[in-house]
Amino acid sequence: MQIFDLSKVRDVIETQEFQPDFVYEGYGHSHNIAINTETGVAYTAGTGTSRNPRGIHAVDISDPLSPDLLIEYPEFGYTHDAQIVIYNGPDEDHKGKEIYVGSNEDRVVFVDISDKSNPILISEFFYDHQYTHQAWLTEDHRFLLMGDELDEIDNSGALVNKTRTIVIDLQNMDEPKRHFDYVSETDAIDHNGYVNGSKFYLASYTSGLRVIDILNIGQRSIKEIGYFDTHPQGSHNNGIVNNQRSGDPGGHDGNKGHNSPFFNGAWSVYPYFQSRNIIISDINLGLFIVRKSTN
Repeated sequence: MQIFDLSKVRDVIETQEFQPDFVYEGYGHSHNIAINTETGVAYTAGTGTSRNPRGIHAVDISDPLSPDLLIEYPEFGYTHDAQIVIYNGPDEDHKGKEIYVGSNEDRVVFVDISDKSNPILISEFFYDHQYTHQAWLTEDHRFLLMGDELDEIDNSGALVNKTRTIVIDLQNMDEPKRHFDYVSETDAIDHNGYVNGSKFYLASYTSGLRVIDILNIGQRSIKEIGYFDTHPQGSHNNGIVNNQRSGDPGGHDGNKGHNSPFFNGAWSVYPYFQSRNIIISDINLGLFIVRKSTN
């Protein structure tokens, strides 16, 4: 994990090459980093060490230039991506706890990590999966919007033929329930999605950024209200990729095998700037900075 002080680039005029201010070497590799800014702890997903090849590292970064390993969590399986919050939702039994929401290949796990030395599994959510990829809570922590990266792929039969987001009801976190499935008009594969207010911003590979109004999510009524297509040159065939899935476990981000042409376009999005600018990361064309075109 590399740490770099971005204040160094504020006055840069000419191209320069920088080195990281600190490199944390507590693991060999990781897939992603989720930071709980309220606690100053970074959780690195998909880490690898000889002792713990598939677990989470919880690293104290309250002093960014001197991070400390708090604990490793191998017991909940491989986590591809995660969100960590101080829970403030409707379930009174868990209010105020630090909750870890992990997208773990074939399920979503909910873990109480308030006591770093004694994590407690609250519940697991299973469904008709291909690859549980990433999920994000609504701001009231009542619902979770979860994306399965491979459910649109024809691997002995695609689960869906349009882009699908599964909405999970967390009224009772001990028993998460499937609220409904949002199936869009696009046929691309979904990747990372984030909630800001009443909107869900979804990076959807060859369909670019999709903006979805989730104001009435409780009534099972959400709808697309805008988009920016970073990959207009094409999408895949009606949501079904007629090749075998790559042999790598779960089709991790990287080598997608014969399906690689369909894993183009928008990979992630950041919709949290005060300027209202939205950042889109595109695999093929790089960085896009966009803003809503009308009021």
